[in-house]
Amino acid sequence: MHICIVDDDAAIRSMLHMTLEEEGYQVVEATNGQTALQCLQEHHDPSVVLLDYMMPVLDGGQLLRIVAEGQPLPANHAFILMTAADRILPQSVQSLLQQLQVPTETKPFNLNHLIETVATLCAILEVS
Repeated sequence: MHICIVDDDAAIRSMLHMTLEEEGYQVVEATNGQTALQCLQEHHDPSVVLLDYMMPVLDGGQLLRIVAEGQPLPANHAFILMTAADRILPQSVQSLLQQLQVPTETKPFNLNHLIETVATLCAILEVS
């Protein structure tokens, strides 16, 4: 299964990349939502996308809005929103999370919980 890590923080991307590769996943990285969107549009393999909320160019909320609007994007992706501000997300973003059934992971991460969430979403994608 493919994992796409989308975060503007190189240290977080590196730590998640190493951790998820050790779990047996194929991992790619993107530094912002625009780069991730291009990658997801070009590659049609199922992917779990670890998506940072606050990034330059195109943030996590904006990318989820594009997904919800049905822009040309394969439906075989699952998203996890990563944020340090989960309690203060705008209502519009909270609605998107509900609509798209996107779990959130609070920074700093509980890596065991994050790995379990990734595994759960991978299992769902494999059945779809």
